[in-house]
Amino acid sequence: MAEDRITQRVAAILAADAVGYSRLMGADEEATIAALDRSRIVFTEHIETHQGRVVDTAGDSVLAVFDITHRAVRAAIAIQEALTEINRPLPDGARMPFRIGIHLGDVHEKTDGTVYGDGVNVAARLQALAEPNSVFVTEAIHGALRSRHEFGFTDMGDHDVKNITEPVRVYRVIMSSESPHDAPSLRSPPKRRRASVVVVVAALTIAAVAAVGLWMFRKDERVPTGAEEVTAPPVAEVAEVLPSAGPSIAVLPFTDMSEKGDHEYFADGISEDLITELSRFEGLLVIARNSTFRFKGQAVDVSEVARALGVRYVLEGGVRRAEDRVRITAQLIDTETGGHLWAERYDRQLTDVFAVQDDVTRQIISALQTEIGELAPTRGNRALTTSHEAYDLFLRARVEKGRRTPHTNTRAQDLLHQAIALDPTFAAAYAELSDAQYLAWFYGWNSSGVTLEDATLTAEKAVSLDRSSPLAHVQLGRRQMWMGRYDESIASINQAITLDANFAAGYAASAYLHSFTGDYALSLAMADKASRLDPFAVRPALYRGMVYFAQEDYEAAIVAISEGLRLNPDFGGLHQWLAAAHGQLGHKVEARAAAAEVKRLSPNYAGGLWRTPLKDRSVLLRLMDGLRKAGLEVPDEP
Repeated sequence: MAEDRITQRVAAILAADAVGYSRLMGADEEATIAALDRSRIVFTEHIETHQGRVVDTAGDSVLAVFDITHRAVRAAIAIQEALTEINRPLPDGARMPFRIGIHLGDVHEKTDGTVYGDGVNVAARLQALAEPNSVFVTEAIHGALRSRHEFGFTDMGDHDVKNITEPVRVYRVIMSSESPHDAPSLRSPPKRRRASVVVVVAALTIAAVAAVGLWMFRKDERVPTGAEEVTAPPVAEVAEVLPSAGPSIAVLPFTDMSEKGDHEYFADGISEDLITELSRFEGLLVIARNSTFRFKGQAVDVSEVARALGVRYVLEGGVRRAEDRVRITAQLIDTETGGHLWAERYDRQLTDVFAVQDDVTRQIISALQTEIGELAPTRGNRALTTSHEAYDLFLRARVEKGRRTPHTNTRAQDLLHQAIALDPTFAAAYAELSDAQYLAWFYGWNSSGVTLEDATLTAEKAVSLDRSSPLAHVQLGRRQMWMGRYDESIASINQAITLDANFAAGYAASAYLHSFTGDYALSLAMADKASRLDPFAVRPALYRGMVYFAQEDYEAAIVAISEGLRLNPDFGGLHQWLAAAHGQLGHKVEARAAAAEVKRLSPNYAGGLWRTPLKDRSVLLRLMDGLRKAGLEVPDEP
């Protein structure tokens, strides 16, 4: 019968039990039942919030299952901390603490939702070993989470448990209110694994980016006016900037292996979309396109690239496109060992390119999970479009928009409109179109008369079509920011980061936004995160300079902006704030030199100055004053 059907699967099993329940019942039955009801509410709320399912609440126990391991541990920590607060004001004899055990293993599940099997038994035995107010986990849980920086564990050694043939290795979860030294240990822990130093290495990495800046580019490397990218230096010049840390990955730009070499845009698009797909997985640090594409066209040693970008794993490959067929090769390299974790070649119809991208992503995540533990997606895997013709137009448009000239921007908008005509549900195309419209408005390339309001409506359309798209949310947040709709902008940009913890552009947008709203500490923190994910990006340096300028620390502003100029000496916005900072300090020679660069790089610099959406108008007035002191003509406020 259908109701008797049993399925078997792997799950994280949480077992909990009240400590001293019988004693409390004997002392005050009514109060104990009320306390148990309160505790059950806490368990249910946090289990459901973390996407688990309560299976049973017999007596004073709780049994729950989770499909994703880290959510089970997060729920357990939240439960224990909530129960601690409930018990804190009560006298010792009236408190009802709980023990929690979590195991990752097989469960047999009936149609009615009940579960049983060895996995359940191990979790129950582990709960019995646990201390009051604690969470104990097995080696299976510890192994799945050993690379996740948010969790700390104390090794409690091997324990024999009833009806389990092999000893169970037990770990105590360190609560957020504890330091690692607070947690008791029943024995000396085994030799420390490499993953245990990840938190320290990651912290040092971020500090290194913030402290030394991005000094590694040569001063004489130039790019066209208005562009943000520069030619990458030899890898040896940047290899020592960031130490290697894991779990982290860089996707190098795939090589265009087509006979005529005329499908570079398509190979770039494959690489960029793989970065986006890998960024869906929480716990995996993925370097942004802007930085990995610095090495495009170079014959590089992947281990040196990994050191330069601060990653352990590197994905590289190539694309050969001929008529209606495509060949994609890819290989995943562990740069610490030099070994290949995975390699594959795909020969498919062009219409299958999305399936190939999905399969590459799936294979990479599978290979990495074998090495570093569980990686859970933060959002669903939704295809950009079902039309490969629309996708091709979209990729061409991104290239044209990135060139940032009036003609190429117009061309990008035309291509995006064509893509949308082929697929009216193409949310990413709307998001990119919003950005192209904004650039046309901002730089005065507006032959079609598009307005900021038009660009905002286009971004809103992108979000309405795909609320799981970080790109759509961040584009909407940027438009809302320039319209002075700060609260809406914060919500949109925060949603983008929530959907993609690796979204460097999202952190940069947040840094920009908070430099305008006056939340300067948060702006600096977001700029640092953007730099970690995109070490060669210039904008975080600009936003740091803007914050220091707003705080009237002009010397610090000059230092931060100068770091950005070492990365890209032809970024006009940097020279503008630099001129104002020198002007305010009375550095006449430096101010006029920066002003000359402003005139050279941004001859229309004055056009949108008064539109800058600084919430504190005094900052804008000081900016204008500094520019005037540097010798620039600034119009009166309209």
